[in-house]
Amino acid sequence: MPLILCDISALEFWRACNRRSFVVSERPTTPRRNAACWHKPLPSRIEELREKHLPFLSDPVHLYVPDAETRCRSDRLRCHIWPEKLPRGSFAQIADDVFVSRPEPCIIWAARHMHFAQAVLVGLELCGMYRLPVGNRPTTYQVPPLTSSTALSSFVGKASGVHGSADATRALRYIVDGSESPMESILFELISFPLRIGGRGLRRPELNYRLKTTSAIRKATGKSSFRCDMFWPEAGVAVEYDSNERHTGPENISDDATRRAALMSLGIEVVTVTHRQIQNINEFNIVVHTLEKLLGMRRQPTKKQWHEKELELRATILSNKPHR
Repeated sequence: MPLILCDISALEFWRACNRRSFVVSERPTTPRRNAACWHKPLPSRIEELREKHLPFLSDPVHLYVPDAETRCRSDRLRCHIWPEKLPRGSFAQIADDVFVSRPEPCIIWAARHMHFAQAVLVGLELCGMYRLPVGNRPTTYQVPPLTSSTALSSFVGKASGVHGSADATRALRYIVDGSESPMESILFELISFPLRIGGRGLRRPELNYRLKTTSAIRKATGKSSFRCDMFWPEAGVAVEYDSNERHTGPENISDDATRRAALMSLGIEVVTVTHRQIQNINEFNIVVHTLEKLLGMRRQPTKKQWHEKELELRATILSNKPHR
């Protein structure tokens, strides 16, 4: 009988797959729905799969089954009926008769089960270059994106009618490519979400935008280009996030200073943001007001309802989040 990982179990697989030697089929596939080859999942087979290949999966493991007759439920297993409207090619094969939902269906699951802001964070992670912790594995960085915002949009369009696709469509308005860390994604939401859902309503920046340098800068730094964490090309404004790990120590501090001086010589206004400034709403206000001036935006009047929404958004995305 085929086993198809779905929902949170599929997301956990993709978060871990860059750290293990999984043989993942490059071609999207669809297992047979022929009822003759299906029966209720055997708990012993699930445990064998976890012990040999997928020890990081949390309880319960989530699987697709074709109909109600093959569903079963326990503390360590949840079965869901495979949506008939899910597009063909929504799965990847990872072993004999073992499949997993591809990254694109994960956004529909996230939009259906998570707070809107958390679902957007899942999309930014899928399209970004980091993976959140799974099992006992820490956050990893500088890994290839699992998908792209274009691919997510295409998939969700084809999945119209699947429960959660409408919510995923709304989340896609704020999912972009290129985030390099969880805190970059959180900062992106805080500044670019509209006021009505707790953000600051700034124009959406490009993430990790590549800027070519001049011959003088190349000679001084050895860099032919720089990447800005966030960049507004039309305004020439960049935000650089100073992480707790990557921007400490004399050598890193000197490199950062040289980099910022080089960006300023290119006519770029650079605003530095630290983890503490993101966490502290009063310090964050100063950062936002600075960006509003540089972007030529008129400051929005503070409203009690808007402030409550901001506090709700912050409580949702800043609690217990790994940072860098």
